[in-house]
Amino acid sequence: MNDTDHADEARRILADGESVIGKLRSAQHRGEASSADDYGKKAMGCWAQAQVHATLALAEQQRIANILALARIESENSSTPTDALDYLYDREEFDLGGKLVTNPSIVDGLGLS
Repeated sequence: MNDTDHADEARRILADGESVIGKLRSAQHRGEASSADDYGKKAMGCWAQAQVHATLALAEQQRIANILALARIESENSSTPTDALDYLYDREEFDLGGKLVTNPSIVDGLGLS
């Protein structure tokens, strides 16, 4: 599993973007059009990168939701997400459409490690 926490990375990049916007406003105030343009481009790059990381964070959460949904289907006594988690914890590994998923990857993905 990827070690990048995409939600945290999106927040970090957004903070960087806010900093760049501050520099852009200062450059505009001083009348430095060329610098302001450069800072504007940097800010747009930050927003685009933050969007990518936010989308990846959502995709990771959807993957976890799909694993839990599949566990609810495969578990005979599962009627709630908690039951599905118990089912997954009781197994060393879980086959998700031919891709083997281990409990540690689920625990990490849920942020429980």
